Amino acid sequence: MSAEQLVHELQVQQVELQLQNEELQAALAERETAQLRAHSLIRSVVDSLKAEIAVLDGDGYICAVNESWQRFSIANSATPGTAAPGTGIGANYLQVCGANAPDPQALQVRDGILAVIRGEAASFNIEYPCHSPQEERWFSLTVTPLEAVQGGVVAAHRDITANRRIEEEMRIAAIAFESQQCAMLTDARGYIVRVNKAFSQFTGYGAEEVVGKRPSVLSSGRHDRAFYQQMWQTLTESGSWHGEVWNRRKDGRLYASRVTISAVRGAGGATTHYLASYLDVTGQKEAALEIHRLENFDALTGLPNRQSLGASLQNAIREGRQNKSHGALLLLDLDHFMNVNDTLGHAAGDRFLVELAGRLCDRVRDGDIVARNGADEFAIILPGLGGDARDAGARAAAMAEVLRNTIAQPIRLEGEDFRCTASVGVALFSEATDSAESLMKNADLAMHLAKAAGPDCTRHFEAALQTALLERTGLESDLRRALAGGQLLLHYQPQVDRNGHVRAAEALLRWAHPKRGLVPPGDFISVAEESGLILPIGGWVLETASKLVSEWSGDPLMRGLRLAVNVSARQIRQPDFVDQVKETLARTGADPSRLKFELTESVVLHDIEDTLEKMGILRSMGIGFSLDDFGTGYSSLAYLTQLPLEQLKIDRSFVRNLPLRRNDVVMAQAIIAMASGLGLEVVAEGVETPAQRDFLAQHGCHTYQGYLFSRPIALEQFIAFVHASNAADRQPAPAEILSPT
Repeated sequence: MSAEQLVHELQVQQVELQLQNEELQAALAERETAQLRAHSLIRSVVDSLKAEIAVLDGDGYICAVNESWQRFSIANSATPGTAAPGTGIGANYLQVCGANAPDPQALQVRDGILAVIRGEAASFNIEYPCHSPQEERWFSLTVTPLEAVQGGVVAAHRDITANRRIEEEMRIAAIAFESQQCAMLTDARGYIVRVNKAFSQFTGYGAEEVVGKRPSVLSSGRHDRAFYQQMWQTLTESGSWHGEVWNRRKDGRLYASRVTISAVRGAGGATTHYLASYLDVTGQKEAALEIHRLENFDALTGLPNRQSLGASLQNAIREGRQNKSHGALLLLDLDHFMNVNDTLGHAAGDRFLVELAGRLCDRVRDGDIVARNGADEFAIILPGLGGDARDAGARAAAMAEVLRNTIAQPIRLEGEDFRCTASVGVALFSEATDSAESLMKNADLAMHLAKAAGPDCTRHFEAALQTALLERTGLESDLRRALAGGQLLLHYQPQVDRNGHVRAAEALLRWAHPKRGLVPPGDFISVAEESGLILPIGGWVLETASKLVSEWSGDPLMRGLRLAVNVSARQIRQPDFVDQVKETLARTGADPSRLKFELTESVVLHDIEDTLEKMGILRSMGIGFSLDDFGTGYSSLAYLTQLPLEQLKIDRSFVRNLPLRRNDVVMAQAIIAMASGLGLEVVAEGVETPAQRDFLAQHGCHTYQGYLFSRPIALEQFIAFVHASNAADRQPAPAEILSPT
């Protein structure tokens, strides 16, 4: 090869080498640019991290830090604008930690970093507080190996104060969730995700039995679908719901809870969970129900009481007004119910009332209300009797009849059948009825009229009855003034023997009313009994009779007479009745043997033991006893032999049709024969004809009282009659009968 060729070849190789070098330089430049870009990217990423990051070499010197580390170092430096000592590049971080000795925490950090540098630990982590006077702060330091630096490590430092607070709140929330109050957490769909221990203890359901289910597992069945729909609507709209809910425990028992449900919302405001807390109020509800029961229901029978009756009646009136339908109120008063209490005791009387209440409830319609209005008084509300007043009245009357027949059925007590009747007052109500109070007054008035006509009667309220009520009220008011005003007086009806001689007389009460004139006892005795005025009136009668007996002791024709006075049930029931009689006799100086007390069968047998004791004491003093209206009562004749009687009076109802009516003949003969067998005197009342007198005399009755001999007459006339009759041994002719004044 020539020199020129060789030179050319070398030049070519030189150019190729130059090109290769340029390509290599370009590749190296490109690689360096890529590395710079990668390094810059890494630096940017590291600097963007919130954690404070520093790189330490094997000796603990800081090789590199990110911007977060620099900012934190400057922020915590005592010198503004400069890094804190021992935290900048080139500083030995281990020496800074050692300089804080004997701080155990600083030594723990130094030892942890050394352990990672030496390969003794894969990593090191510590959380520590760094509180300022203004706030509490917590930090975390994590140290891990860095393979690119021999023995080097990366220290990542973070402010974990916010996390700590969240954890604290969660811990407190967990403690609160596990408090003694029941709590349940559901997801947004309403499925249970968690319950606390109190929930399990209270409901009986373990967490595993309810998690994943809906709260309806606790449903009691007391609330309808509309209740729960309203609950969820409120919860959705407002985020919370408060109210009372009845639920059911696992064992089936119901309980009442005051429930608070709150929506738990996420960061975006969407509901993620619902938290429900339950406060048991079963005891409070049961106590409230018991108070309500005591206030509104009768403790003995369980029926609504008087207070509840008024409210129910007002509701029935209002509904009747809305429906344009009539209804009725029935008041039932038991006749002579006290006989049960007095005979068998109050416990038996209570059983009687309970049995009777059950029977009444069985006979009424669904929707009717049976209530106990008083001791022996019941009330029945009959709503919905229709728009026609006549038909409503007929239906109410039919129900009254059914109830009276029900009450009349025997009830067995202490091995014996007891019967009772009732007086029923009926008052209709309609859209024109003013109030429950006025309706009660109307029914009460009708009931009192039934009782006066009874026993075992029904009366319906009519407008005219209001006039009768006002009349009765006025009569009672006048009667109260009559006793103090000296308007009461006694008339006397002689009791004569077969010879026409007066042997005794019955003192009969009269009322000399300033406007009404002479009022017979049948018009006012029932008012006196119901108002309690019979007690002072009875005392006045006994006082007057005793004074007369004492005054007659000086008259030869009068001093042998016995004077009979009627004693009412309320009088003899007084605990001090015997003492009252003794005081009256002592005050007037009357001879007890000249007095006779006339009692009816119902009075005697009201409380047989107490009556027998009182009669025995009075009889030992000399006072005689006559059983009035014999044969008209409902009592057993077995008691007759126990009573210290000396006389029976044949009731005028048996004398009226003698000797024509066969049944009365049989009754009169039986009474006379029985009295004779018991050694008792017999007096016949209502003797008006000689035929009656002759029949009675023929069969052994020789003492008579009636219009054949004399009407009840004033005192002066009576004395004159006795003088005329007893002065001559003859029987007065009918023409000589004195007329009443």
